[in-house]
Amino acid sequence: MEIEEEDIEQIESPEELPQRKLGKFWFILIAISIGFIIIIIRLFIVQVYDAGEFEGKYFFAMEFVDGESLGTVLEREGPLPEAKTLDVAMQMARALEHAQTAKLVHRDIKPDNIMITKEGSAKLADLGLAKEQAAATSVGQAGNLVGTPHYMAPEQINAEQTIDVRADIYALGATLYH
Repeated sequence: MEIEEEDIEQIESPEELPQRKLGKFWFILIAISIGFIIIIIRLFIVQVYDAGEFEGKYFFAMEFVDGESLGTVLEREGPLPEAKTLDVAMQMARALEHAQTAKLVHRDIKPDNIMITKEGSAKLADLGLAKEQAAATSVGQAGNLVGTPHYMAPEQINAEQTIDVRADIYALGATLYH
């Protein structure tokens, strides 16, 4: 099945999501989280266009990023030149600023979750672990730690009750040190 751009419906607010026919109750909860993410979409964050069900299978329609992850670039080329590192750092700081404005915590900042476009722009991706700041903890529903340990802030590793944007800033610093 080919999907045309005009067939993609962008959700503008989380209030629209409960009215959509998304299927199972748990999937609606995930879709509502995506709705919060959509609100904060800016130049430096990969867009999520829609979520739904098709023939019994659930999907997320996201922006195509023509490029590769920072992790892939680092594996192939080694450390980035200082100017490029600072450029990526500024772009990701802007992405985190928008997330903070929307009171969202990413919880998994790492090189593999930063996409570098062919034009050289950086975009924050994989918001699958993102949570509203008021509800953000380092522990998932099953009681497991969420995030990537090498990049996690101490308070996230110690499974403190709540975490905020400072954990993401720490992870960005660890990513840039990488």
